[in-house]
Amino acid sequence: MNWSAHVTCCGNFLPVYSISDSLQESLSAGTRDGFNGFLSLLVVVSGLALGAYLAAGCWQDFRKHRLSNSLNYSFLLIAIILAGGRSAVEVMQTLAQNDTGYALNKSILAVSMSDSVLGGLVCFLFTFICWRFGAIGGGDVKFAAVLGAFLGPWGGIMALVICHILAMVTVTLDLVSRHIKVIQTKQMPSFSQLQGDLKREIPMAGFYAIGVIGYFLGGWAT
Repeated sequence: MNWSAHVTCCGNFLPVYSISDSLQESLSAGTRDGFNGFLSLLVVVSGLALGAYLAAGCWQDFRKHRLSNSLNYSFLLIAIILAGGRSAVEVMQTLAQNDTGYALNKSILAVSMSDSVLGGLVCFLFTFICWRFGAIGGGDVKFAAVLGAFLGPWGGIMALVICHILAMVTVTLDLVSRHIKVIQTKQMPSFSQLQGDLKREIPMAGFYAIGVIGYFLGGWAT
């Protein structure tokens, strides 16, 4: 700590803060609070946007059994803008770090641009493989990629793992019920018919929403 002056009192020297030291500490605290306040705003907006995306996706998938490109692309743009805001805060924090000397608060809902892009790519590739095997539709792949853009690679993958485990359990129960029905009626549906029925009857957006909720409630969001 630097001292700008000493005051003599009863033969003793007492240190006194300089005005510049006090001003510097005030500016440091103000900068820190400003950056973290903006980050808190990004967290709130990200949470609201993610909730709106899941709600709109569930409504479309349950009602129309499809997820529109306009929904996916518009919220992908929102996720990228929010991630850009987080990265901008990180850049400003790095530039001011020599003066303020603090670390930016981390958040699971305001990911950086690099995490957003990586999360979108990882989730896209994960669900693209499922799409190639005919397990899900093309809209589901885009929907998962947008979730990855919101949550980052770790959050996106954990949400997808929870989602697809629940979906597989549901499919298994559905197949068992169909098998029982086949035994009773002695009418075996074709594989393409069975595959198409499963894709139409299982709205993946609902499972994605459950996966995101399970990710946050399960303690993996750290």
